[in-house]
Parts: sequence; structure tokens; C-alpha cells
Amino acid sequence: MAQRTGTIIHTIYHPGFRHWRRNFWEATNGQNGIAQLSNATGGESFFTGRQAPVSFAPSLSRLQQILDNQYLLSFAPSPVKKTGLHYVRVSTELAGVDLAAADAVWVLSRDEPGSDPTPLAR
Repeated sequence: MAQRTGTIIHTIYHPGFRHWRRNFWEATNGQNGIAQLSNATGGESFFTGRQAPVSFAPSLSRLQQILDNQYLLSFAPSPVKKTGLHYVRVSTELAGVDLAAADAVWVLSRDEPGSDPTPLAR
């Protein structure tokens, strides 16, 4: 649903001390799952670490920097036959620029009722 609406999801993962010791695979799988969610929507995923005391400050500081440097890219894709996720690649010719964007955008077919001629991507 997030990809259909163009929603960017940023995540911070903290497994909890007991949870991490009890089932390493489960904790790692949880971290990987939310990292994939963030990546698919163009967001960033942060990991707080496994040792106490935990500080969210570095993750929140980096997230604030990301939000302060966020831009909107709009484009009109070529007509498609079937509504759905279509993969896109965003790049720049500028050196030293780090781009984060969704891997795919939701595009309505040209025959879809209510299709918007200018879908948005980040």
C-alpha cells in the first residue's frame, strides 16, 4: 500500500535485549524485514545496536538530516497496459550525490478509470 500512495517509510529497529539473546534468527529476520520495507519505499533503516544503553539520538539526528534534504521528483511515465508497480531508476550526473528513491512506483494503466496523467515518485 505504501508504494501505491508514494509513502516513504523510515524505520528504526531495536530488538530488545531479551529478544535478541533468545532467538538470534528471529531478531535478524525482523531487522532485515523492516530494512527491505524502508528500501522498497525509498526510506532509510536504522539499527540501534544490541548493547545497553541504547541511544536513539544518532538515528534521529540522521533521519532529521534526511528529511531536511528531501525533494519531490515528478514525472509522467509512458502509457502502460497493466496497472501495477513499475520499476524505475533515479540517477544524477552530479558527483558525490547520494540519492535514495523507491525501486518502483505505482502506475495506473491508460484505461484505468480515474488515472492521473502525472503520477508522482520521489
